[in-house]
Amino acid sequence: MSWDVVFHVGDLIVQCAIAWAVIPVALRVMAVLKDFPPHRHEANGTIRYPYGFEPGRTEKL
Repeated sequence: MSWDVVFHVGDLIVQCAIAWAVIPVALRVMAVLKDFPPHRHEANGTIRYPYGFEPGRTEKL
């Protein structure tokens, strides 16, 4: 086995370990942002949300 193959296998192992740690955190952050989206209050009383974070329709109970 050449050093080039060993280097690339090691590189893949490190990248998978990083992804293993980062992906669950990123999914949790996205879930929290869906529940509590960032928003901006405009001067005229409207609230603006980023694309994809708009709240759904509200219904009276």
